[in-house]
Amino acid sequence: MSKLNVCVLFGGVSSEHDVSLITAKGIIDNLDREKYNVYPVGITKDGRWLMYSGDSEGIPSNSWLKEGRKAIISPDRIDGGLITDDGLIKIDVVYLALHGKNGEDGTIQGLLEIAGIKYTGAGVLSSALCMDKAMTKVFLGGFGIPQAEMLLFINKAPDDMVEQVEGKFTYPVFVKPSNGGSSCGAYKVRSREQLISSVNSAFEYDTKVMVEEYINAYEVECGILGNEETNAGSLSKIVIESETYDYETKYTPGMAFNEIPAKIPQDKTQEVVALAKKIYTCLDASGYGRVDFFMEKATGKILFNELNSLPGFTPFSAYPGMWEDKGVSFSQLLDKIITLALDK
Repeated sequence: MSKLNVCVLFGGVSSEHDVSLITAKGIIDNLDREKYNVYPVGITKDGRWLMYSGDSEGIPSNSWLKEGRKAIISPDRIDGGLITDDGLIKIDVVYLALHGKNGEDGTIQGLLEIAGIKYTGAGVLSSALCMDKAMTKVFLGGFGIPQAEMLLFINKAPDDMVEQVEGKFTYPVFVKPSNGGSSCGAYKVRSREQLISSVNSAFEYDTKVMVEEYINAYEVECGILGNEETNAGSLSKIVIESETYDYETKYTPGMAFNEIPAKIPQDKTQEVVALAKKIYTCLDASGYGRVDFFMEKATGKILFNELNSLPGFTPFSAYPGMWEDKGVSFSQLLDKIITLALDK
């Protein structure tokens, strides 16, 4: 059987560029070279596309920026691949190792749809919807999905923002950009002064900013794998050494870890899995995804938080561990994700 040509696309112009580089290394290191010809292509922070043929260590260390050569996805379906200075490279599937803006929001998915090239993860509409947390919440509200209360501000903070927030919630509250990931621009706010500064800061990341009620809860995650038919990995519960699960806590060794399998009651495990599968289907997700929940400490109530349509594959990421606990190795998981992409 001939090998598949797999383009691993990483980097990008988003605030999660550096996280994407680590994800790409994890994927590249675990793709079976007996099955795949691997073509790493990075997008720089200013939007240049470069193919890199060096060691995977050169991706997080940024050697690829100096050693890479221009390579871009051709939108022409006849080409079906990458245009480089040396000619055309046909691509069977693009493994999306991107995170954030232009990676998870349906834009790169749209380009690949036009090009007629298969790709991993959710499609255009599902990606856009999952990336926009506010729109996800509004959409799922129509399906009766339990979730935290929020206020949404668009383009700028209104003059009566403080009155709106304090009229609906008590401090602390959470402030976050609607389109964002890795907790970039997200803040736990304890006062009026912090609210004003945090909302203004969050607007630097997006044109829509959410203010959510504070929930004293554990964060529980469920990894889903599948297209029309879905399976769930072991659940993960996030255990943190700081008060807030922010960017620093997520990506600093020793500050957080994923408890897999999550030590929660069996009935709650079953409830989370069932709800995760329902949400995944409602949002028309495909390939793979991670559905995140809050579980209230006092009541055990399960509330939806978000669906990550392109979960990370970094050493800090829960998704691969959820499946490893089920007996699926990193390489086997990548095989399954690629197969699902080809089957869409």
